[in-house]
Amino acid sequence: MNTRSALLLLGLGVVSVAAGFAFGPERGSEIRGTLSAGQLAFPGLAASLAKAEKIEISKEGKTLTIAQRGPIWTVSDQQDYAARAEKLRGLLTGLTELRLREPRTSDPALFARLGLDDPSKPGAAGTLLRVLDGAGKPIVELIIGTKRARPSGGGEEIYVRKPGETQTWLADGKIEAEADGNQWIDRQIANLEFKEIAAAIVTNRDGERLEFALRDGKTVLVSPAAPAPIEQAKLDDIFRAFEFLSFSENKKSVDLPGNATGFSDFTTKDGLALHAEVAQEGNDVWARFSAKGDGAQKQAADLFNAVNAGWVYKVVTWKQQALVPTLKFLTTNPLVQSGTKDDAAPAEGPDAPPADKPAQ
Repeated sequence: MNTRSALLLLGLGVVSVAAGFAFGPERGSEIRGTLSAGQLAFPGLAASLAKAEKIEISKEGKTLTIAQRGPIWTVSDQQDYAARAEKLRGLLTGLTELRLREPRTSDPALFARLGLDDPSKPGAAGTLLRVLDGAGKPIVELIIGTKRARPSGGGEEIYVRKPGETQTWLADGKIEAEADGNQWIDRQIANLEFKEIAAAIVTNRDGERLEFALRDGKTVLVSPAAPAPIEQAKLDDIFRAFEFLSFSENKKSVDLPGNATGFSDFTTKDGLALHAEVAQEGNDVWARFSAKGDGAQKQAADLFNAVNAGWVYKVVTWKQQALVPTLKFLTTNPLVQSGTKDDAAPAEGPDAPPADKPAQ
């Protein structure tokens, strides 16, 4: 796995979201002129977006701010947690591709019908989108109204107007600018495939130090020797700890809630080191993560830490036994309990674990 694949697998596309739009010399004067039919709504915008550092989305008098903070973009009403890179890129790309088709009403009394009424008023349907540079100067200002699929198919159309102007427009394009911060945060912590992990060392609540390695495509317990056979699925789940690793809740904190259940260190095949600390609070499992890397992996580690430092995450329960397994868990067959047929039956119902995941 090279540095590029590490960035992709770890979901670190939050870096320099706007930088990909720097295609040439700035032409900012062109994007603030009067709109006219048949042209791009913001000619020359791609170059100017390289200077974007803040996005404001206002609706019904409330404003959501998405701002660049160091190497990442963060969401204001989510305690400045990292924003979804692909959603940001989609928004900015949509602005560069937005094309005016035909003028519509210029009567303010009819704006509400198009969803273009004043976004600062309670109950208004319109959304004000502003993209600002580092000095707070607007690069883009646009009121976004009703959206719909094009009758002829092949895309969407949307009603728009510029703040301070009465002319409204029907435009071709897709602009996703929700004012709800929950729609903007990236809930994926990491996504490293099973085959990318080379080794793991776990220190668990039982005081055990367990060492694992990948051999012939399977996870093996290197040390200590297991006192009983281990199901291969349980071993392989350990190296799947960072596959689609996401959270249902996050907190800005340096301390984990509940009682510590252990910590672990995973190493990828190309030397990226991932550290996890896990705790349990009632039925909830919490974890925090950090990374280290040298050479080509330093960038991936630095970006991972920029997103995750100072945060703790509630993760799905089975991840605890993947991140900090115990020998007792690994060597216990969940289907063999009291020895009776009924007791040996697997759990059923809404609280049962996934068929391929261990019971808690």
